[in-house]
Amino acid sequence: MSFEKRIILLAVNRKSDFFHDLVRDLAEKIGFSKTEEWGEADSPYSRTVQFLDMTQLGENPEIRFSNFARRKKFERGSEFIISTTNHRTPYEFLRGLYIARSVMTNSLMGLKNQAIEYGMIKEMFPSTGKKDPLALAFDDNKIVRLGILYFIHPKHLYELAFKNTETR
Repeated sequence: MSFEKRIILLAVNRKSDFFHDLVRDLAEKIGFSKTEEWGEADSPYSRTVQFLDMTQLGENPEIRFSNFARRKKFERGSEFIISTTNHRTPYEFLRGLYIARSVMTNSLMGLKNQAIEYGMIKEMFPSTGKKDPLALAFDDNKIVRLGILYFIHPKHLYELAFKNTETR
């Protein structure tokens, strides 16, 4: 399946493997290599717990975890990309059905799109009820900066990958 079709299918495909595989393929095209993969869950004690396997969360039924995330990290020198899918429940995490996804990076990697501060997106892109401010910012081709990280839409990786291919 072509990259163009895979980017379009992101709008309807909620399988985490589909998203992570697309990010991996695009990252590899621009010289990044996968270095790590892990899961995260929020504990009731406001602490995020990292794990490699669901069994690492423990058998204690008194601790209820929430907000499960699967993360994959890709590196190229000092630059990195992290793809993330968020899942409501352990069942959705294990089945690979996500409710939200994101791509974070510590570098603009040569992208010329306007980067806006995270604190500004609610003001610039009020929620419509169907889409949150971050999704609306992505629709407007923006990159969102939060501290030292940039949130980008996978289409920007696609642009880099094929701009890179054309200049070789």
